[in-house]
Amino acid sequence: MSTVPRERAPTALLATVGLAISLYLTAVHFSQGQIPLVCSGGGLVDCSRVTTSASSMVGPIPVAALGVPWFLVALAIGLELPRVSAADAIRAAIAWSAVGLAGDFYLIYRSEEHTSELQSRQYLVC
Repeated sequence: MSTVPRERAPTALLATVGLAISLYLTAVHFSQGQIPLVCSGGGLVDCSRVTTSASSMVGPIPVAALGVPWFLVALAIGLELPRVSAADAIRAAIAWSAVGLAGDFYLIYRSEEHTSELQSRQYLVC
């Protein structure tokens, strides 16, 4: 049994946590209320409102479901699957991170489109 190289352990750990969260939120979405959210359903942070908003979907796919394949690849990079040189693993991690960052920028752009109605005069505080 091989172990994860020390320098790749943080990547593998964070990818595992991200994968678990993505799987959980995807299951919550498709369970239609059968699996409860473990975070707050009201107040300053309203997980229920966030996970059911228009911004939580890309077409028919929940954003959380998009995280599953992304974190699987990140985990594979962190675990050296398939076995590659350290330099190739670093290049793969940087490239995959760039893909994730581009996806994040797209989701932020989409989110801004969906929240533009909240910027109308009736919602201004000051």
